[in-house]
Amino acid sequence: MNDQFFTRIAILGCGAVTELGHLPALRHVRNARITLLIDSNSERRERLATAFDVERTHSNGDGCCDHFDAAIVALPIALRGPACIKLLAQRKAVFVEPPMALSVDECDTMIHAAERAGTTLAVGLMRRFLWAHRLARLLIKSEALGRIESFDFRDGSIHSSAAVSDLSFQKESDGGGVLVDTGVHTIDCLLHWLGEFSEVEYFDDAEGGVEANCLLNLRLQNGTEGVVELSRTRRLRNTAIIRCERGVIEVGLNRDHENYLKLAFHDQPYVLGGQVSNLKVPDTRQVWPELLALQIEDFIDAARTGRKPEADGQSAKSSIRLVETCYRHRKPLQLPWMRYETKATG
Repeated sequence: MNDQFFTRIAILGCGAVTELGHLPALRHVRNARITLLIDSNSERRERLATAFDVERTHSNGDGCCDHFDAAIVALPIALRGPACIKLLAQRKAVFVEPPMALSVDECDTMIHAAERAGTTLAVGLMRRFLWAHRLARLLIKSEALGRIESFDFRDGSIHSSAAVSDLSFQKESDGGGVLVDTGVHTIDCLLHWLGEFSEVEYFDDAEGGVEANCLLNLRLQNGTEGVVELSRTRRLRNTAIIRCERGVIEVGLNRDHENYLKLAFHDQPYVLGGQVSNLKVPDTRQVWPELLALQIEDFIDAARTGRKPEADGQSAKSSIRLVETCYRHRKPLQLPWMRYETKATG
């Protein structure tokens, strides 16, 4: 493939992640140019096209196939799978926001569509690009602190992210709440570092709607057990703790703790902790648009060279399998403010 093939990028969905993330990020991606914005909201797509100098917009993309070579899919979750499958059938390389789909079956259809077309399907699991997360995975895989004995992931904050609609709070469009939203990033970290799960006991406060709080008791295929807690209403510890035979690794999970890592050794009184940096780019901070730019650069290079992207459909499917299992076997979560006694009447 020639160097010009992946210069033209279409973005499907003009919500907050596109306005605050993908559009600013693409300004820093070499050999990439946004040529098309697709969104049913004409006011939003035209405003963003003007702000970011995008030459074309369209309500649904029909008839626009010749105007782009690769696509970023940032639609509501329920629409991502069908949109990706259609794009892949047109032999377009596709980068999709996580979660990539609402079911394992839909993930498989997307993966097979990419294989049939001989093109790239990448998933935006940005934490895989964080230096602290890469170092943590290296330490775990090398067994530098011995065998993993248990894990404890806590990721939660009071929801305050910018949004242009309430779709992320609707079960029909997003399929769930915190577990399928920010939770897929946390779950991907766990499975990417520690391996596949074998059993899960899952509790949430959905009450027929979408969950704001949930708890997972997990057993991995290697026998390791641990817990994952997620919240949209409470500020949690926001780190992952991995307890090993000879010490403990603690890694930051959300934006307040990005690239934070702490090491403690059982036979030593010392603790080593702080920000993980990269000697090749010592003055660089991995803020959100910068991480998105790294992902998009990886996606474009993978599509051009034929290699697998850092987060391909097959590896991203693992978190969807766990989410699907959790929702299938959900139990009510007991929280302090939900406990009450029913008074006797009569």
